[in-house]
Amino acid sequence: MAKRPKRKIIKIGEDDEIRLSDDEFLMLKLITESKFLSVDQIYSFISRSNKTNKKSLRDKLVRWASLDVLAVNPVYLGRNGVKVYYFRIGSKGIEILIKNGYAPKDWYDLRISDFFREKQQLHTIATQEMVTNTLILLDYNEQITSKPASSISLWNNEGNKIIIPDWIFSKDNHYLNIEIDTGSQEHDVLKDKITNYIQLAEKYPEQNHSVLFVVVDESLPVLEVKHKNRDKRVGNIKQTVIEQTEQLNIENLNLYVVSLYRAHGVAARVLLGETPLDTQQIGIEVTTIQKVLEYNNKFKDEYDVNTINGDSIYMYHTPSHLYADLILSVSNKAKTIQEKVFVVLLEEGYMTGLKKLHYLHSVMKSELREKVDKIIGVYKRKEEMEHDRLGELYPNLLVGVIGDLVEQMESEPKFYTMANKVRLEAVTFERTTYVDK
Repeated sequence: MAKRPKRKIIKIGEDDEIRLSDDEFLMLKLITESKFLSVDQIYSFISRSNKTNKKSLRDKLVRWASLDVLAVNPVYLGRNGVKVYYFRIGSKGIEILIKNGYAPKDWYDLRISDFFREKQQLHTIATQEMVTNTLILLDYNEQITSKPASSISLWNNEGNKIIIPDWIFSKDNHYLNIEIDTGSQEHDVLKDKITNYIQLAEKYPEQNHSVLFVVVDESLPVLEVKHKNRDKRVGNIKQTVIEQTEQLNIENLNLYVVSLYRAHGVAARVLLGETPLDTQQIGIEVTTIQKVLEYNNKFKDEYDVNTINGDSIYMYHTPSHLYADLILSVSNKAKTIQEKVFVVLLEEGYMTGLKKLHYLHSVMKSELREKVDKIIGVYKRKEEMEHDRLGELYPNLLVGVIGDLVEQMESEPKFYTMANKVRLEAVTFERTTYVDK
């Protein structure tokens, strides 16, 4: 039989008291750092260690609100204005956290009454949705720190903060900076943010920084989301990132752009070290692609596949960080088709692979020593391919999934081309066209 967690008795005035376990202290701290959370979000945290149901938790939170440990406020969500109750910390809650060593004394200065009144309420709700979903996926991994950006100092030489993200996850020396986009930011503001992250990475070369731009979508049913076509917004941000960073190679800075409904999965993979792929992993995947095309039973009957040294393709001024991961020569047995093919590894939301693709697609026909005919972009997972948005049409691009290609060794390899900026269409190797705009 599981032991019940030990609880500390906290006196509230002369007649009331509450009993708090260590995880409930941490829950109050999380609510404070998050500004406000819904019952569902609080339940996702506390249910890990406390055997409670959602109704019992809600009743407890309401009681605590009556004692000024918390405060409660309804927020109207969805097209029909469904009422959802959010809880923030109360003045007694701040006092409890400080006196019991869970918060610094300067928390007395927090303007907690403004938490519900802040102008960017949608922005905060989206941030907490992304953060709590990520923590759930990570099972609240104790090795990963999750804090509002205001609690971490990232200063420039003038003593001002270089950039203030909406949230920061960290593990060891790696910082994942979260930027929530509700669609209201001007293009120049976004460009300035990217410039500031570049400055941040250059000032702190001993740190590794990732930035995840998260576009709020209809997975968060809030009336104030202005534009339904979030894929277009994702694509626009990606093109802005490319404009700002294509010629830069900053080893301690990785940028990602995704929609909200995919953000927690990408964030978890970043924090667990599953993305981006390291040099060894890239080598393994590149070798796999090469062998798949060389030894596929259908493909090898029709084509000869060989690797090409980049020295015969790239110009002296071609940026090395934008080189393809692999270059292949593909010719049919009759030698009527002789094509050179770039292979680029793609990861969902990850801008480095997309920057390579974008650059190589722009130079492949005229700005290299020899013309290149196609680009094959490959993902490790099919769901990454299905949910990634490239932001622009690439007519000479074939897309594939490494796992699927391995499984298709007895049949013709399946590739996809961009039917439009969102939809992919299955094609054979010979056909590389898009259907509509």
